[in-house]
Amino acid sequence: MKKEFLFLLLAAFVLIFASCNQVSKSSSGGDVSGGIVYVNSDTLLAKWSYSIDQNKQFKATADSLQNVFQQREASFQAGVSNYQKNGPNMSENQRKQTEGMLGQQQQELQQMQQAFQQQASEKQLDLTKALSKKLQDFLKDYSVTHHYKMVMIYSALNSGILYGDPSLDITKDLIKDLNDTYSKDKK
Repeated sequence: MKKEFLFLLLAAFVLIFASCNQVSKSSSGGDVSGGIVYVNSDTLLAKWSYSIDQNKQFKATADSLQNVFQQREASFQAGVSNYQKNGPNMSENQRKQTEGMLGQQQQELQQMQQAFQQQASEKQLDLTKALSKKLQDFLKDYSVTHHYKMVMIYSALNSGILYGDPSLDITKDLIKDLNDTYSKDKK
């Protein structure tokens, strides 16, 4: 799920545009050619407090759903074990009834697992959208303030950028400002 989340987040951030016509200085002090900079998404996701908090909430929800499923599954397995142990001593009618009940429980478990996976996927998509919107909203003002024309996203494994001059990397400064803003918003 975490890989899917990172992929969805990366796709949401592929290109984030901001309008401004001036050239700026990057965090390393060099001229930013044409006001185009990039952000390392891996570092951003790992160090942005909002992202960390949201991932903790998502993990807690996923763990809760997983625990509920595991409890039901353990109960089902206990029923199967009990049937295997006592089945030979049951009447044919009792065996059919127990088999029917176990079959129904197995179907319910499969449906529950599918429902939980769907819930987790929807929650993950909502989280990705929220992160993307929050970052885009922040970058609109940030880009104007820092005179960036375009902010691109870079990821070591899945990126449209094969190389970026380190002087164009604004990740460190962006994370600092995002975390400062998030700290203020939490209060």
